[in-house]
Amino acid sequence: RAFQFLASWVSHLDFNKFVCDIWRHDTNIASNITSLTTSLKKWNFDVFGHIIRRKRTIAYRIGKVQAALDCICSRYLLNLESKLHLEYEKILDEEELVWKQKSRMDGVHFGDRNTKLFHNKALIR
Repeated sequence: RAFQFLASWVSHLDFNKFVCDIWRHDTNIASNITSLTTSLKKWNFDVFGHIIRRKRTIAYRIGKVQAALDCICSRYLLNLESKLHLEYEKILDEEELVWKQKSRMDGVHFGDRNTKLFHNKALIR
Protein backbone atom coordinates (compact mmCIF):
# COMPACT_ATOMS: atom_id res chain seq x y z
CA ARG A 1 0.00 0.00 0.00
CA ALA A 2 1.33 3.40 -0.95
CA PHE A 3 2.35 5.83 1.75
CA GLN A 4 -0.04 8.69 2.38
CA PHE A 5 0.77 11.51 4.77
CA LEU A 6 -2.19 12.44 6.98
CA ALA A 7 -2.47 16.12 7.86
CA SER A 8 -4.01 15.25 11.22
CA TRP A 9 -0.72 13.67 12.37
CA VAL A 10 0.73 17.15 12.80
CA SER A 11 -1.81 17.89 15.55
CA HIS A 12 -0.48 15.04 17.70
CA LEU A 13 1.77 16.22 20.54
CA ASP A 14 4.52 13.67 19.84
CA PHE A 15 4.66 14.06 16.06
CA ASN A 16 7.47 16.63 15.80
CA LYS A 17 9.65 14.78 18.30
CA PHE A 18 9.00 11.51 16.48
CA VAL A 19 10.07 12.95 13.12
CA CYS A 20 13.16 14.58 14.65
CA ASP A 21 14.16 11.28 16.27
CA ILE A 22 13.86 9.39 12.97
CA TRP A 23 15.49 11.97 10.70
CA ARG A 24 19.28 11.66 10.57
CA HIS A 25 21.37 14.56 9.31
CA ASP A 26 24.33 12.32 8.53
CA THR A 27 22.47 10.22 5.93
CA ASN A 28 21.10 11.07 2.51
CA ILE A 29 17.56 12.27 1.89
CA ALA A 30 16.40 9.07 0.15
CA SER A 31 17.39 6.95 3.16
CA ASN A 32 15.74 9.39 5.53
CA ILE A 33 12.50 9.41 3.54
CA THR A 34 12.41 5.61 3.36
CA SER A 35 13.07 5.32 7.07
CA LEU A 36 10.53 8.01 7.92
CA THR A 37 7.73 6.53 5.80
CA THR A 38 8.24 3.07 7.29
CA SER A 39 8.31 4.48 10.81
CA LEU A 40 5.28 6.74 10.21
CA LYS A 41 3.19 3.79 9.02
CA LYS A 42 3.99 1.94 12.25
CA TRP A 43 3.54 5.09 14.37
CA ASN A 44 0.17 5.76 12.75
CA PHE A 45 -1.02 2.29 13.72
CA ASP A 46 0.51 2.20 17.23
CA VAL A 47 0.24 5.76 18.52
CA PHE A 48 -2.18 7.74 16.41
CA GLY A 49 -4.53 4.81 16.21
CA HIS A 50 -7.79 4.22 14.48
CA ILE A 51 -9.83 7.44 14.80
CA ILE A 52 -13.26 5.81 14.62
CA ARG A 53 -12.35 3.28 17.32
CA ARG A 54 -10.93 6.03 19.53
CA LYS A 55 -14.06 8.15 19.01
CA ARG A 56 -16.33 5.23 19.91
CA THR A 57 -14.29 4.43 23.03
CA ILE A 58 -14.37 8.03 24.27
CA ALA A 59 -18.12 8.31 23.59
CA TYR A 60 -18.68 5.10 25.57
CA ARG A 61 -16.60 6.42 28.47
CA ILE A 62 -18.49 9.73 28.44
CA GLY A 63 -21.76 7.79 28.62
CA LYS A 64 -20.53 5.76 31.60
CA VAL A 65 -19.32 8.88 33.42
CA GLN A 66 -22.64 10.62 32.79
CA ALA A 67 -24.53 7.58 34.09
CA ALA A 68 -22.37 7.64 37.23
CA LEU A 69 -23.02 11.37 37.60
CA ASP A 70 -26.77 10.65 37.60
CA CYS A 71 -26.22 8.60 40.77
CA ILE A 72 -23.39 10.50 42.46
CA CYS A 73 -22.18 14.02 41.89
CA SER A 74 -18.44 14.18 42.49
CA ARG A 75 -15.77 16.65 41.45
CA TYR A 76 -13.63 13.78 40.12
CA LEU A 77 -16.40 12.63 37.76
CA LEU A 78 -17.11 16.19 36.62
CA ASN A 79 -13.41 16.75 35.84
CA LEU A 80 -13.20 13.40 34.07
CA GLU A 81 -16.27 14.22 31.98
CA SER A 82 -14.75 17.57 31.03
CA LYS A 83 -11.44 15.95 30.01
CA LEU A 84 -13.26 13.29 27.99
CA HIS A 85 -15.29 15.94 26.16
CA LEU A 86 -12.08 17.80 25.28
CA GLU A 87 -10.53 14.56 24.01
CA TYR A 88 -13.69 13.81 22.01
CA GLU A 89 -13.58 17.25 20.36
CA LYS A 90 -9.91 16.72 19.52
CA ILE A 91 -10.73 13.37 17.91
CA LEU A 92 -13.55 14.99 15.91
CA ASP A 93 -11.10 17.62 14.67
CA GLU A 94 -8.61 14.91 13.65
CA GLU A 95 -11.36 12.98 11.91
CA GLU A 96 -12.47 16.11 10.08
CA LEU A 97 -8.92 16.67 8.81
CA VAL A 98 -8.74 13.08 7.57
CA TRP A 99 -12.06 13.38 5.75
CA LYS A 100 -11.07 16.73 4.24
CA GLN A 101 -7.87 15.18 2.96
CA LYS A 102 -9.64 12.09 1.64
CA SER A 103 -12.26 14.13 -0.14
CA ARG A 104 -9.85 16.85 -1.28
CA MET A 105 -12.48 19.38 -0.27
CA ASP A 106 -11.22 22.79 0.71
CA GLY A 107 -14.61 24.34 1.36
CA VAL A 108 -15.79 22.33 4.36
CA HIS A 109 -17.24 24.67 6.92
CA PHE A 110 -17.61 24.21 10.67
CA GLY A 111 -20.45 21.82 11.42
CA ASP A 112 -20.14 19.84 8.18
CA ARG A 113 -17.90 17.14 9.62
CA ASN A 114 -20.65 14.67 10.53
CA THR A 115 -23.10 15.02 7.68
CA LYS A 116 -24.00 12.05 5.55
CA LEU A 117 -23.62 14.17 2.41
CA PHE A 118 -20.03 15.07 3.36
CA HIS A 119 -19.04 11.44 3.99
CA ASN A 120 -20.73 10.17 0.82
CA LYS A 121 -19.05 12.87 -1.25
CA ALA A 122 -15.68 11.92 0.23
CA LEU A 123 -16.20 8.22 -0.42
CA ILE A 124 -17.30 8.77 -4.03
CA ARG A 125 -14.09 10.66 -4.85
